[in-house]
Amino acid sequence: AGGRRTVVARVVGIVAPSRHQLLEDRLRPHVFTPVGQDFRSSMFLHARTSAPTADAEAAMLPDVRRELLMLDAELPIISLETRPMFRDRNFVLWVLRAGANIFVGFGVLALFMSVVGVYGVKAYVVARRTREIGIRVALGATPRNVVRMIVRDGYVTTVLGLVAGLGLSVLAGSAIRSMLFGDGRFDATVIFGSVFALAIAATIAAW
Repeated sequence: AGGRRTVVARVVGIVAPSRHQLLEDRLRPHVFTPVGQDFRSSMFLHARTSAPTADAEAAMLPDVRRELLMLDAELPIISLETRPMFRDRNFVLWVLRAGANIFVGFGVLALFMSVVGVYGVKAYVVARRTREIGIRVALGATPRNVVRMIVRDGYVTTVLGLVAGLGLSVLAGSAIRSMLFGDGRFDATVIFGSVFALAIAATIAAW
């Protein structure tokens, strides 16, 4: 019905699900058919190698070509490349990488503006306490005690802000995880690097 036709096939083997396309987010079941029954100009050959590195796989291409020609000397092998080679020249992935690099640039710019903003606000808050600092020194406070007090107060507000921002960033990352390619794991390097940069800016301003 609906233009569909029934295909009778004999099952000769069962294989585990795999990622067939570059942008597949999880393992999927696939049906493999003989090339003589379902010819396609572009084919994927799954081979298990003893050295699963890009260079080692590329070095095995002549051997793979020779084995294929031994099976069928008239097989037209126009181009033969490994999965990393195909991935590196893939236009769709190039667009994704370009977009990712642009967002990385925006992220670095946003972090820089945040550092400048935190430094400016913190320095302004400390400058507003100049009269208080003068009174404390007149009453006998040492410069070391004053610096310790200002830095301690700055740390309290900084830690509270960073904890709140860290929680919000984790929630935002979880919300957009479905929009990302791959597993979208928590990137501790980026998160804690940003936290460290903001903490250093606040400390320097308070100092």
